[in-house]
Amino acid sequence: MPALDDEFPTSPDGTRRRFLAKAAVGAGAAWVAPAILSSPAQAEASGGQGGGPGQIGFTLGHEGEGGNLDGATSLLVVNTTVTFINTFAVPLSIDPAGWEFDASSLNPVTPLVVRIDPGPSYVVVAIGDTQTPASLGLNLAAFSGVSTAFTLNPGETIAPAFVHGNNDGNASPPVIPFNNNAVADNNYIVFGFGATSPQAVLNGAISNAGFSDGLFSRRYQFRISFNGFG
Repeated sequence: MPALDDEFPTSPDGTRRRFLAKAAVGAGAAWVAPAILSSPAQAEASGGQGGGPGQIGFTLGHEGEGGNLDGATSLLVVNTTVTFINTFAVPLSIDPAGWEFDASSLNPVTPLVVRIDPGPSYVVVAIGDTQTPASLGLNLAAFSGVSTAFTLNPGETIAPAFVHGNNDGNASPPVIPFNNNAVADNNYIVFGFGATSPQAVLNGAISNAGFSDGLFSRRYQFRISFNGFG
């Protein structure tokens, strides 16, 4: 995984705020640092073959520390505001690289990538390694120790997501807080108050079992970085 300064780049004034990357990339070009994108998000690049972008990098989500924890024991969150849309004429190979999250408890949490299909339907296209935070506050980790690359076809949309506990429904108490003092995102959430959390099955749609809300307004403190090629 790229070093922190490459993966979450610094803007010219020395801050790590969100910006849109515009880079020319082509065959044999060096790594293009992921941009931190705001909604609606699109990585811009040129130099690929057949209308493709070549190599791109981008990050979806928010950095930050501190905030409030949800009261639900089990929670799955899809950020439907900060998304990436493949507006190129060719399929893209997307590989989740790493993720950053704020931890307000030392319980396990699992990163996910979700494709938003018409309906809407939320299909899990990548499942990362379950992480128990090393400490309270900011945590950085590889998305997964194995490849979780997937194909994103023209016109398709992906969003960053997480589930407290494991993706198989083994719940944990809340980990990632939300910031009430920042502009909120819309989120699709599924949650409950028992020991069983929503399950995230690779290439399967997220179940509506339990309580769900498609317009849940909160700004959760996490983000996922990606490599792409097309």
